[in-house]
Amino acid sequence: GYNEISEEGAKEVVEALNLNNSLTKLDFEGNNLGEQGAVWMFEMLRINTCLTRLDLSFNQMDDQGVLLILESLKLNHSLK
Repeated sequence: GYNEISEEGAKEVVEALNLNNSLTKLDFEGNNLGEQGAVWMFEMLRINTCLTRLDLSFNQMDDQGVLLILESLKLNHSLK
């Protein structure tokens, strides 16, 4: 956590997670995910079935980004 990889870095991580079939835990805390990063995370969480734990705290998401993440949790059944 706290790598401050920004929205562009978040895109790269999310693209890798779209191909993930083994990573179960991801600490993405404090990475300045931002609004666009939340959109990418939403897309990934809709299809990822391996992650069981995900920390997205301190990522400077706006209300819309948080709502997107919450919406993706309705579709993702692997996160606990």
